[in-house]
Amino acid sequence: YLNPNAVNAAGGIARAGLNAFYNTTENVARLVGRLRFGAVAKLDDDLRLDFRLTSGNANNPVSTNHTLGDYNTRWNVGVDIAAIIWDPQARWWHGDIDLRAGRFENPFVTNNEMIWDRDVTLEGVSTTFNWTRTTSPQAPRSRWLFVTAGAFPVQQVDLYTSDKWLYGGQIGTEIPMGHDTRLLLAGAYYDFANVTGELNAPFSNLLDSTAPLFLQKGNTLFDIRNDLDPTTNLLALAGKYRLVTGLAQLELLAGHRNHVVVSAEYVKNVGWNSADVQALTGTNVPARTTGYEVGVIVGRPVVAAWGDWQSGFSYRHLQRDAVMDAFTDSDFHLGGTDASGYIFTLEYGLAPSTFARLRYLSANAIDGPPLGIDVTQLDVVGRF
Repeated sequence: YLNPNAVNAAGGIARAGLNAFYNTTENVARLVGRLRFGAVAKLDDDLRLDFRLTSGNANNPVSTNHTLGDYNTRWNVGVDIAAIIWDPQARWWHGDIDLRAGRFENPFVTNNEMIWDRDVTLEGVSTTFNWTRTTSPQAPRSRWLFVTAGAFPVQQVDLYTSDKWLYGGQIGTEIPMGHDTRLLLAGAYYDFANVTGELNAPFSNLLDSTAPLFLQKGNTLFDIRNDLDPTTNLLALAGKYRLVTGLAQLELLAGHRNHVVVSAEYVKNVGWNSADVQALTGTNVPARTTGYEVGVIVGRPVVAAWGDWQSGFSYRHLQRDAVMDAFTDSDFHLGGTDASGYIFTLEYGLAPSTFARLRYLSANAIDGPPLGIDVTQLDVVGRF
């Protein structure tokens, strides 16, 4: 069993030595930038093509930032979205269908980044059914029921019988509760199939591809190399990840054009089996498989003009194996799981379609060696 805070994706504390902890004692400041350019092309009344290019590290699924200060080398640009969308308006019922294939934005409803970083885009197919209704002639239509299901390849595994997939489903409802007031309730199930590592035969590397292509930090890992050389460590996930989630979000009017949004989300990894993990790690690893986040947002629903503002505060508690650390928030505790703390956000409109955002994220490790990370971010965002 490898302590999640004492291991890095390069091979662990055995290789890095005491230098593994050097970057936990020094403050770091950096400038970063990102560019996104996309469009939606209408192919016919019901068919669209969605595409987007973005800057950033092509090997990082949770961040499209490019760090400035590398001798002015040019930014990398990659395909972030490339999808065909079929969304006919149902003519025999009050609702619509959204069928997507390719690479597209996360189709599942969430109100934070505890499970999914907002920069994550998924590859595969998804379908969303929306049933809508109107409570009064003056009220906008609301989704009295929505259902989303999808299948997404995570990693094709060479020389192995089972590729890694994500199968997800979500069901929810929006309940109108008066003028500009609504309650959103949703529950989801995510099954990350075949993501657990497989131990190689002695002095073999045939199952190396069962190790994940990307990790942040936090999840319980074990060495799938089966030899005596400690410099050849290759870490893989020791547990299964089958997530059950529930969220609630109450939005109400609070003065002229301002809204208050109160939200809560809970996640439980029901796939964790301590006996199976002990068989792989040789240690009884306590189950740390739950997470939750509660928050409130006050201000404009969208900061889109000079003087518009929005402020938010949330508290997050995310145990080490509650979610896949590869896809959770990359800023909170500088990525990964096994962290608890709070997030403060303030946005202010500087001009039409331009705003500044100030974020402060403070998080501490839940288990393992003490590791507290505070992050302050100042962004200037322009859209057109």
